Parts: sequence; structure tokens; C-alpha cells
Amino acid sequence: MEQSDGTVPLRAENIYSYQRDLEDLSDELGSRIPNHQKVIELLGDVARLKNMQNFTDIGEEAASWESEFKDNEKQRPIYKSAISVDEESELTDRVSIWISKYEQSVSEMVVFSPETDLSTEKLSQGPETFLDIDISDPYLSVLRDLGEACDNLLVGTYTSSEFMSLRAIEGLLRQWYESEKGENPGNMNWNNVFEALDASEDVDTFSGMGFLSPLRKRRNEVAHPDAHSTKRDAEMTLQRAFDITEKIVARIESATN
Repeated sequence: MEQSDGTVPLRAENIYSYQRDLEDLSDELGSRIPNHQKVIELLGDVARLKNMQNFTDIGEEAASWESEFKDNEKQRPIYKSAISVDEESELTDRVSIWISKYEQSVSEMVVFSPETDLSTEKLSQGPETFLDIDISDPYLSVLRDLGEACDNLLVGTYTSSEFMSLRAIEGLLRQWYESEKGENPGNMNWNNVFEALDASEDVDTFSGMGFLSPLRKRRNEVAHPDAHSTKRDAEMTLQRAFDITEKIVARIESATN
């Protein structure tokens, strides 16, 4: 619901996309030779947070930096960069602070938002409690994976819980690929399937496709033998898995009916 100041709540499906924007901005600034045009574009993406409740300070500061650099592009001689070395260093520090603020605010949302109510009672009843659609054949394997994710979260085995949530998403992506392409993905892995769906002109991708990218990265991190998920990691990924399950199943069913 829009507030009197014009801000709106951050939707669950956008949590990872904004996190990815912040991480991409940090990575670009940390690269050996940052692409200043890309930095400005990413600042514009982050600046959209100024319209989101609890995140306006990050968005407004990002918008200020974006405006300053755009002005620099117009005013500085062609042989000078739009972003100085000192500005790069200062912005790098600011982005680090933004990421910490963002993660803290999101963490509070996970604890208190009704959309992310992963209570013990609901977890013990299984994934069907969290899904607003009926899940049956041919998605029973996905439902089993989500069920194991719930069970593992209940007993505190957070890495196992997160891994099962991510496996459920990967299984759905493979089923979506088969539905859209008319062929079994065979030995294609998560990256191959995702990139084929994302790049194909034949696939009408939905708004959720963008925030699957950080989950793909997260899957690779969780699969590492030294990785250990926190309770928050497991909760966020499981909640995201529920949301993506509803979206992809709805897309597959609408295409086949």
C-alpha cells in the first residue's frame, strides 16, 4: 500500500534483484578498470529504492551520485573521466554501507513480514501451506524437495534446507525448459538451462527471471564443500522458492492448457 510520502513496500520478488544491483555495483567498482558508464547505469537501478519503504535513504543517495556523474560527463573535457579515482574510492565505501543497510532491512522484513512467515507450525505442515496453487503431477518431485527444505529448516540443518530449496528451483527450470522448448534438457545444468531460457526469443520470460540470477550464484556457493548456510540464508531461499514455484507452474500450465 502506498504511503503518504509516496513510497511503497518492497515486494518479495524484488528483494534479490535489488541485492544483485548493489552487488554488481560493488563488483564493478572493485574491478581493475571500472566501466564508468556501467557504474552510472547501476546507480540508476539502485536509485529506484528511493520509492521503497525503509530503503529511501539508499535510493536517494544513489540518485544523487548518479546525477553528479551524469553532470560530470557533460561538463568535463572528453579526455577526462566522468568519475575520478577519489570519487571511485568514496563511492566504494558508500556502496559497502548501502549493502549492509539493505541486508539489515531485508533481514527485519524476513522476521516480521507476513509474506515471509516461516513459523514452526506452518513448516511442520509442509510446503502446501505456503503455496497458493495446487501442486500435483508432474511437480511431485519439486514438492518433495520443498518438503525436505521445510523439514531441514525445522531441525536446524540450514545448509541442507537451502540446498533442497535450490534443487527444487532447478527442477522447475528444467520442466519449464521442456515445456517451452519441447525437448528434455538432458545433461544441461542450471546455468545452461537458465541461459537458454533467458536468451531464447521463443520464450516469453516473466519478471521473475531477473532475480533468478543471484539464486543461480547462490546455488554454486551452497554446493561448495566448505559452505555453511545461516538460518536467514535458508529462510530467504525457501521463501523465494515458494514464490518462484507458483510463478513457473502457472506459466507452464497456461502454456499447456
